[in-house]
This record gives sequence, structure tokens and C-alpha cells, in this order.
Amino acid sequence: MNQLPPSTSQSVSSLDQLPLLGYAEFSFGLQSHIRVLRLLGYGFVLLGLLLISGAMSYQYLCQVQ
Repeated sequence: MNQLPPSTSQSVSSLDQLPLLGYAEFSFGLQSHIRVLRLLGYGFVLLGLLLISGAMSYQYLCQVQ
């Protein structure tokens, strides 16, 4: 009998666990969504840092006067 080597059977079984990743459209859409979410997360982090620095500078200016 002809059997597949273990490495080939493992790669096939890993594709069976995630069947949608075999489609190019799905993987491209997923990468696009991950990129958008990452940029959105960076934006929120930047906004938080700006708010914290703005509040600290406002507090400093109120203490000086």
C-alpha cells in the first residue's frame, strides 16, 4: 500500500482543521481585517497617550497659575 509520509499527512490534517484558510479570498479578507484592527488599536493607544499627556500638562498649568 502507498502511504503518505508523516509530514504530508500532518499538513493535510492542519488544513482540515481550518478549511476556510484554503480559499484565497478568505485569507486576503482576514489579513485585511487584521490590518485594519491593528491600525485602529494603534490609533486608540495614540489617542490615550495624547489624552494623558494633555491632562498632565493641563494639571501642571493649573498649578503654576
